[in-house]
Amino acid sequence: MNRVARLSARWWWAVLGTWVLLVLGLHVAAPPFSKVAIYDFSQFLSHSSHSVRGGTLLASGWKDGSFDRSLAVVVSRDRGRLGPEDEAYARNLVAWLQSPAAPRHIGEVTTHLNDPRLTDTLLSRDGAAMILRASVTAQPSSPEANKTEQAVLKHVRTAAHPPGLRADVTGPVAVLADQTKAIDDSVARTHLLALGLIVVILIWVYRSPVAMLVPLATIGAAYAVSLTFVSLLARAGMQVSAMYQTFSVVVIFGIGTDYCLLLVSRYAEELRASTDGEGTDDEPELRVRTLTGTVAVLATVLASSAATVAVGFSAQGLARFGLYRTLGPAMAIAVVITGLAAVTLAPSLMRGFGRNLFWPRHWARADLQARTELREAA
Repeated sequence: MNRVARLSARWWWAVLGTWVLLVLGLHVAAPPFSKVAIYDFSQFLSHSSHSVRGGTLLASGWKDGSFDRSLAVVVSRDRGRLGPEDEAYARNLVAWLQSPAAPRHIGEVTTHLNDPRLTDTLLSRDGAAMILRASVTAQPSSPEANKTEQAVLKHVRTAAHPPGLRADVTGPVAVLADQTKAIDDSVARTHLLALGLIVVILIWVYRSPVAMLVPLATIGAAYAVSLTFVSLLARAGMQVSAMYQTFSVVVIFGIGTDYCLLLVSRYAEELRASTDGEGTDDEPELRVRTLTGTVAVLATVLASSAATVAVGFSAQGLARFGLYRTLGPAMAIAVVITGLAAVTLAPSLMRGFGRNLFWPRHWARADLQARTELREAA
């Protein structure tokens, strides 16, 4: 760990450059996580479960897989039967689905309006509702399928229809599209909430916008690298749940902030002890020696902590339930990358900021205030 400490303190610019290249290079090379992650949670079920066995039977009857790749537009009235105007609306909708103006992933359209033999199947007995079925050629929950569902839903909502007539979009593709949107919305809210809480904590502890940048930049780089690296592994064949984004934000932001707080606080204590009788904290060589010693001592502790958490997550790879099995190894990778960022990137940032690390206050007063606040909180 002494070599790592010396590298981060003396060759800090090279370490920063390496992390920048990693972030940018992986961002260019890796596919979007949404295209390689697993959104269909039915894939996590055991092959012996009744729903999976039933799906296998359905697949044997529909070789093209169209049984679960469809949208259904339900045209209905709450009171009374569907009239000629309602039927005309349905025919216009069918014509649009079969026209070049429709989304390109729309396949065959099935309706009793074109095939009267399907009347008993697609028209309710009381005549108050009908189903228009459209197959989708894209994989369910994929970005292409989700965009197709959104385009059909937008057309159904904006197209003129007779008063009192309802038109709703459902089916396997629509359900998975809503599920994907709910996951994406949850990830966005988690990002904002976690980032907001961390900023408040860092401002409260350090009272310095510069010191706050060290953990924020560290966890940001760790999250970006881990997400793109996991995306590369998923494209290579590793199964990763879409829930990885939500869980990784919480874990990376949590342990990354914890590691950086420990590192910065210990550095401030060591720098205060080193300057007693030896000069001021403005001496660059003194800061380098102090940072090197701090990282050398804490690197083993941080690496051990990250390894323990990573091993715990890796154990989920032995689980029978697919969600845990595909989530654990990916989370272990995220923890390892976060630990690596804490012992390399964070010290390099601290060395780069130099005497301005605790700006606008003197580092000794900042350290005293931070230790006082933490002691009161404890």
